[in-house]
Amino acid sequence: MGISNCCVFGKYEGLYFIDYDDIHVFRHKDCDLDGSAEARFLRDLDYGELTGGDWIFDDLATQFVQQEVLDSFTSDFLRMFPNFCKTCPDLWISRSQKAILESPLFYLCLEDNNWSLAVELIQKEPPQGRSYAALQARCYQRYLTGIARCLLNHLPGVGLYTGPWTSGRLRREELSA
Repeated sequence: MGISNCCVFGKYEGLYFIDYDDIHVFRHKDCDLDGSAEARFLRDLDYGELTGGDWIFDDLATQFVQQEVLDSFTSDFLRMFPNFCKTCPDLWISRSQKAILESPLFYLCLEDNNWSLAVELIQKEPPQGRSYAALQARCYQRYLTGIARCLLNHLPGVGLYTGPWTSGRLRREELSA
């Protein structure tokens, strides 16, 4: 798991990381591009194979796998939490955070983390003179657990933010225990 460059700042915010080892696809240089090529995830290649020049990063397969994981995650999360809905395709809530889902209280965003893709639960700002803090406090841990469960339906593990420049890993079997 890569170092945690992304972090959240709100009291009722949190994030998980999709490690690029689990979604980046490489193919052998001698294989055809017709779909019969031997493909492996980054996690399945050792250092010698990566640096030997026989394995080539497959951008199209990686995009397909990433989109498949995100679509499946989104579908699972929307089934679990029907108060969330998809956002318009290009809703950026900051320079680096792209919202993919929203509820009246939160955004669910994606952010590139250099070594991983951060999936972030971000608090919405209430209208002037109102506060969402009590409602957000009541919901955010349930949403964070839901994010982890939905991601782990499709990945062997997810990264955890444990502090500045540090991270941990949550595996599928640990969550079900």
